[in-house]
Amino acid sequence: MGRQGYILSDVKVQTIVRLLASTDMQMCDIAERMGCSKSRVVWINRKYSVRLYAGKRSSWKMAA
Repeated sequence: MGRQGYILSDVKVQTIVRLLASTDMQMCDIAERMGCSKSRVVWINRKYSVRLYAGKRSSWKMAA
């Protein structure tokens, strides 16, 4: 479980973006792997517009 209020390094953020873009890992698995919360991974996904969920929870499209 990640630590509350912990600032992720730029390297970790870019690794999360890469995992979102290049794998089919679920966000909770990415969060566990990177040692942060799922909400942080969701925030990074929204900020960088990596995966577009279009109101669906289980499927997404890659942003252009």
